[in-house]
Amino acid sequence: MCLDYYDTMAKPSFGQVSAGICLFAAGLLTSVWLIPSQKSTEATWSSQKILTSVRSLGDLHAAEASFQWVITHKTSAEAAPWVSRLPGGQEVISHLTTNEALATATATVSAKVDLKAAEVCKDGDTWVVTLPPASLARPHVSLDVSRESKSLIWKDRNLIPRTTLSAERDARLAAKRLKLEAKAEEEAVALVENLLKTTGSEKFSVRIARNLVENPA
Repeated sequence: MCLDYYDTMAKPSFGQVSAGICLFAAGLLTSVWLIPSQKSTEATWSSQKILTSVRSLGDLHAAEASFQWVITHKTSAEAAPWVSRLPGGQEVISHLTTNEALATATATVSAKVDLKAAEVCKDGDTWVVTLPPASLARPHVSLDVSRESKSLIWKDRNLIPRTTLSAERDARLAAKRLKLEAKAEEEAVALVENLLKTTGSEKFSVRIARNLVENPA
């Protein structure tokens, strides 16, 4: 049946054959032109997928440390300009106006990596994800005040808030001595590496951008 059908089919003319060849060539060229575009679209989609996955983690608090210590903080009034010009003038005023707080400070400091600022690029066949360096969040400090003394001449109404600020500075310095930021960066890199494994990216590299400067708190 199929043989009879083909035997009775009309023979294609030379013009029809030429048109068919032209259409085939045009289709082939169109396919060649579209291939780079499809690859570009695929690469863009992969980049967006990685960025969306990493940036969705937001402000990652990757390392934390707690401290407790006894703090003593003193404040005193500044002498008037004419008094400070006298020999020992400022020392006398400081002695007469000294306010002092004694407290037990408890502080928690966390180091964070802002993954919303992550960037991604492709180096050959390897995806390279660049993370910003870690920074210290403002320490959370609580004070258990055991003694608060104020002078009769000048009373510092902000003695406890100033003591708290002093404790924050101490906690920040202690966190830096522990290299808390470096620990946070290690945790962030490990987390992003595990995340990229789930996206199907076979070759990838995660690094910290050392050229970025931490904003002061």
